[in-house]
Amino acid sequence: MLTTLLVPLTPIEGSGILLRQTPQNPQTPAYVTTYTLADDVLTITGKTSEARSEERLWFINENLRMRTSMSELTNGLRIASFCSEIRLGVKPPKAD
Repeated sequence: MLTTLLVPLTPIEGSGILLRQTPQNPQTPAYVTTYTLADDVLTITGKTSEARSEERLWFINENLRMRTSMSELTNGLRIASFCSEIRLGVKPPKAD
């Protein structure tokens, strides 16, 4: 079983740092990730010695979330993804 501990640190409003440590390998240094929240879009950026990644999440309405992800490995390989997630079994959003 994989367990991860996330600790949010918020030096200023709307941004901060996430520290992540996996107990299975305590000798591995904690992975540091930064996040920002601007214009209702959460951007999470992380970097290790092997890769850099950025993920953006935002809600179109109460039941529809969009997510994009971009990772770049040190060998130059880039991986991108887009996902739309629909929450089922709840009331539709109110009309404006």
